[in-house]
Amino acid sequence: MPGMETPLKLLQPLSPSAVVRAGSHLLLFALRGFSTVAKFVLALYTARYLGLSELGVYGLVAAATGIVPAVLGFGLTDWVARQVVVSGKDEALQKISARLAISILANLSFQPVFWIACLALGAPILPERIWLIAPIILFEHLALEVHDLLIARGHNTFTSVLQFIRAALWPIVVVTIGFLYPQTRTLENILLAWLLGLGLMFTIFTVWLLWQQSGPLVRFAEMRTQIGFIRRSLPLYMRDVATKSSLFLDRYLISLTLGLELTGVYVFFWSVASAMHGMVISVVGQPQAPKLIAAAARNDVSGFRQAQRKLRLETTAWTILLMVAAFVAVWILLPYLQRPALAAHFAVFPLILLAGCARVGADQYGFVLLALHRDRDILAASLTGVAASALLNIVLIPTCGIWGAALAFLLTGLIVLALEVRIINRVEISSLPPT
Repeated sequence: MPGMETPLKLLQPLSPSAVVRAGSHLLLFALRGFSTVAKFVLALYTARYLGLSELGVYGLVAAATGIVPAVLGFGLTDWVARQVVVSGKDEALQKISARLAISILANLSFQPVFWIACLALGAPILPERIWLIAPIILFEHLALEVHDLLIARGHNTFTSVLQFIRAALWPIVVVTIGFLYPQTRTLENILLAWLLGLGLMFTIFTVWLLWQQSGPLVRFAEMRTQIGFIRRSLPLYMRDVATKSSLFLDRYLISLTLGLELTGVYVFFWSVASAMHGMVISVVGQPQAPKLIAAAARNDVSGFRQAQRKLRLETTAWTILLMVAAFVAVWILLPYLQRPALAAHFAVFPLILLAGCARVGADQYGFVLLALHRDRDILAASLTGVAASALLNIVLIPTCGIWGAALAFLLTGLIVLALEVRIINRVEISSLPPT
């Protein structure tokens, strides 16, 4: 009937496939949401009972778990991820095992150099805490690679379960014990719980890997192959180092120029925005990257553009929703923390949230460039971000304090986003035939 065409068209978004996709997103968001809430509660707990200085130290440790994997990752993870998307099951598992083995060897070889440099430069980390922090950095490095490579294989739910154990379970336990037994409220116990949570996650992952693997767990030939591609992955390696360095540079400069208390203030607000960013990218953005990679490999123009459009629309919608929710949650909970420094600097929080939105935008376009094998363009965008971040932070933090750090964070994200949009508009059309 002609009169029914418009209502039927309006019902198209509620098709069974759309409902299933929305339900899948909600399940993954629930798992990731628990992780975000747990980390948020941990930040509240640390700020309230341990103090902003200890929260600042915790933030520096978290920064190390981001920077060291980038330095010791050699840019191989994204290269291997592109391979496992189009590989068979056994071959993909061998590539994943080999990738993790290389990372273990790299950490055992180079982490001692890292710690000697930290102590020599006067990093505000007590030497007696290194025995906890060093294995945390190793396991976080491996966890990041497990996350990315399992997502590339389409194991989204299993990856979210592992992420829940890695990021949600142990904060809930340590905060609960801290409330019941006040004498346990120390940073050492937080670090110990973090390490135990990572250990549990890797026990489960190892059992799963052994169950899935039909041949040898690690093939040295595959390790040699991946090591041989380090030179070809140099643009991705430089991208990783540049991105992570620029992302965490601000908190080190704040700790050096403004002290650990203001570092804790910035880390608190930054952690909330970063949690929202992580939810959108890991639940919505990253699971769609294999579709872009597969479509580009098949030279499927319409499929590629459809996946790109879906990525853009869904990440934008979820980003707006979660950032607004984060602002409201912090605004409501702030009086209960009894930390005047947080209340005094709450006005900087919206600026940090906007910077998180810019990061989401830059990351989603980064997935498109990765699918198109535009590694040098990815590197160019990352190096531009590093240069902008370094210059802006060095100029703005001493003159504007924590506001300068937030502004530098936002401007860096917008610069990288604008550059990647320009590259996509110029490169993608020449890489794929026009529709």
